Amino acid sequence: MNQAIAHAALVVSSALFASVWQGIAIVGIVWLVLRFLPQLGAATRYAVWLGALLALIIIPVFTVSIGVMDATFPSATAPSITNTLISRPVGVTRGVSPVDATPSHLTPIVSIDSQDDARPAASVRSTVAISPIAALAAALIWLLVAFGRGIFLALDFWKLALIRRTARLWTDAHEYPVFLSEAIDVPLAAGFAQPRIFVPASLADRLDDDAMHAILIHEVAHLRRNDVWTNALARLAQIVLAANPIAWFVMRRLAIEREIACDDWVVARTGAGDAFARTLAALAWGPRARVPIAAASVLGSRHAIVVRIERLLDARPRRLRLSPAALGGALMVFALLAIVLQAVSPVLAYTPPQLTQTVTAAATSAACAVPNRGIVMTNFLPKERWTIKTPSINVELKNNAALAIKKVGAANVATVDITVNTAGKATKVVASPNLRYASLIAILPRLYRSSGYLPALVNCVPVESTVRLSVPMTPPEPSTYSAIVPVYAAGWSDANGSCKIQSVGHRRNRIGFQGKLPYTDELPWYSGTMLQEPEGSEFVTVARVHVDADGSAARVVLSRSSGKPAFDQASLSAARRAMYPLSQQTCPTMPTDYVWTTTYENVRLIARLGKLVPAKP
Repeated sequence: MNQAIAHAALVVSSALFASVWQGIAIVGIVWLVLRFLPQLGAATRYAVWLGALLALIIIPVFTVSIGVMDATFPSATAPSITNTLISRPVGVTRGVSPVDATPSHLTPIVSIDSQDDARPAASVRSTVAISPIAALAAALIWLLVAFGRGIFLALDFWKLALIRRTARLWTDAHEYPVFLSEAIDVPLAAGFAQPRIFVPASLADRLDDDAMHAILIHEVAHLRRNDVWTNALARLAQIVLAANPIAWFVMRRLAIEREIACDDWVVARTGAGDAFARTLAALAWGPRARVPIAAASVLGSRHAIVVRIERLLDARPRRLRLSPAALGGALMVFALLAIVLQAVSPVLAYTPPQLTQTVTAAATSAACAVPNRGIVMTNFLPKERWTIKTPSINVELKNNAALAIKKVGAANVATVDITVNTAGKATKVVASPNLRYASLIAILPRLYRSSGYLPALVNCVPVESTVRLSVPMTPPEPSTYSAIVPVYAAGWSDANGSCKIQSVGHRRNRIGFQGKLPYTDELPWYSGTMLQEPEGSEFVTVARVHVDADGSAARVVLSRSSGKPAFDQASLSAARRAMYPLSQQTCPTMPTDYVWTTTYENVRLIARLGKLVPAKP
């Protein structure tokens, strides 16, 4: 199965699973609360049920989204294993390169926390196993049912548009124009931009004036309460919740409370609840076609009409206005439910593939040198930045987050989650937010995505795995980098063939630094005053050097000043005392001119490494 499809299927099935079991909790609590608060008006109960319907979408989506962002969401293509490491990128010689042999005191400590160690104990969730086929089937069923509900709703809107075109104006004596239609059997209210009331033409002849007046008040109440808008919102939510049976129960409660709220308007305006109850009974038991679900109608199901008639005959006071206290309490309950349900919600995870055991365990272990291991980092930074002399790292990542915290403090440690697939490619790299180091955090995914890996192994079988790296944000440290490039005169290749002197580049990182290369002492340093330069400072000095036949500098000219006289002089002095070529190479004819470029910078190691992997435009 395609990885993207498998992951999407697991996300959708997880949301469906959370929606069902969380929906039971949400709806159950709402039902109990309303059951013990019978004094609430129908308008308030309707608003609470509408909030519950939206919570059936928002809370499960919130739960799944938090799982994805926290890297607790299981992998979609292979068993997810946790492994740990500490890796130290090895300093190497790379010729002319912005970063060279990194001294040990600047080596970044990179540690990977196991999934269980990296998250607080409260966020560790139980898992429910599901096969990829079952997840895909659940996602497809939801997609088909939701699509069907969407088509059903679109057809209803089309029918309403047809009713609007064929209806004729009857009266505009009420708050909204009233139209007669031959295409409907029950009164209804519809229209977003131009709200209208539609009455069956036959009904105007059958009912007396008082009954028709009560029906029109009911429909006016729908429009005054904005039921056209809230009903449309509920129907759209029902499409998203098409595969959730809990949503059907909520929709029934919404329909009943909406109609009771409008019935309360009729009683409040006319005082004749018993008369309107008789009108509803007469309409309910007569022949009628299906009412478009996109419109608010005076009639619903026969069960709902029985409930409404009982309410109309009840002498309890009618509360037409929403209760701010009840709505505020409902919002607090929904917020609390979101936090609690997200914390305790189990996570769907793919069942690990069953490996066919055709050989004994001993034979399986003998099939490869290390049958079970975590992710291995083969090289840090892109391979094109390495030379043939660069050794591979080949370090299995081990957990040592405590060392990173001890080195720089917990506030100065960033975390990076890296997912490596079975082919050894980093398919997902996510760095945790850290406002203190926002610009540096953005560099980390580029660095680790460009590095090389070997996949984790389970019984010699490559598996996809996600690991969490702890990266210390080491303090900024000044350094100089020198690049000495020979200049070849015209016709050089004709006289010397392919023989060319290698360019030399090397970095010095602190006072008293002792390099391993013979020309280290010849490289320039910077004056003590430059130690106070702010973080991010960078200065460049360029000198042109003409050498004698014995390799000593005959003339050194400053061709570009850094703006720091002491640094310029240090660079010129280094160029004068050097013996050329610095690479210890020889050719039949040696170059007589060199360009010596020295760069001073005071940056953090992560920022320096980021220059090797620039952001894509």
